Amino acid sequence: MLRVIFFKIEERGVVFLLVISIIEVMEEKELRGYGGRLLAKREYSPKELAEKMLKRTEDSSLVWSIINGWEESGVLSNKRYTEDFIKNQTLTTKNGPRIILEKLRLKGGDVDYGKQVMEYIFGKSERLNVIEKLMNKKSVQLEGRGYSDFATKGKIMAYIAGKGYDFDEIKEVVG
Repeated sequence: MLRVIFFKIEERGVVFLLVISIIEVMEEKELRGYGGRLLAKREYSPKELAEKMLKRTEDSSLVWSIINGWEESGVLSNKRYTEDFIKNQTLTTKNGPRIILEKLRLKGGDVDYGKQVMEYIFGKSERLNVIEKLMNKKSVQLEGRGYSDFATKGKIMAYIAGKGYDFDEIKEVVG
């Protein structure tokens, strides 16, 4: 079912009708199907899935009852979402734990569990390897720009810290 929202403006005897939005309002069966299709593609956090589903209906209690039912039955799992999100972020970005966990928090993932998963998936040795690669990349970029060794080292450390890595780990690699 479609719901169209109009805005009527009358100016100097002329009536204008502006379409503000067209919302497809879904019933429970359609909403369950929509959410199921989303979950078939990838994992979602409950918050993320609710945001998507609320674009299709105005009944937030219906959306949350569906989501709670899926969580109880295991169809939707915040832990699975957290694991998948961290695996994806560590494989596709050069971001460190601080930035990955902040992104997870914003998407509604379980940050406490995420810290445990992060340590298991993206352990210290892997982080140090990525820091070394980032250091080498930035060194090449800064080479020949006339910076002192101290300034170059500072720029490299600031760059890596901005990627979300711990300062002690950066010092361990950069020196």
